[in-house]
Amino acid sequence: MKNKEGNISYILTLLFSIGMLFLTIITVINMLMPFVWYQKLENIASKYVYIVERFGYITELEKEIMLDELKNDGFDINKISFSCPKKRLAFGEPFEFSITYKLNMNNIVYNDKIKRETKEILLHVRKYGYSKI
Repeated sequence: MKNKEGNISYILTLLFSIGMLFLTIITVINMLMPFVWYQKLENIASKYVYIVERFGYITELEKEIMLDELKNDGFDINKISFSCPKKRLAFGEPFEFSITYKLNMNNIVYNDKIKRETKEILLHVRKYGYSKI
């Protein structure tokens, strides 16, 4: 008679493989999340740099609209700081526009046991331009 393994070894191998695949996917997604958040900040910063270039500064109403956009994109407004020109710039005058966000990242650490760890990452978008009014 031939020795044949039972179906239980195939099932256990399959379950173990699915579990490891699941952990790998979660780890990769967690590694990519700061890039996604940075890209969202980059898009909003580009829009408001154009406004500063076009009009020379950002009004209080535009600041409120920008904060609403950030909030709608999922950002915590209390963790955002930004700097931009507050008065009208002359033609050709350089300026800096920056947004900083404190992102709390949940990392999975594989030591003796699997545990979740929270780290704070600073995402900083800095753009430069010239007033074109």
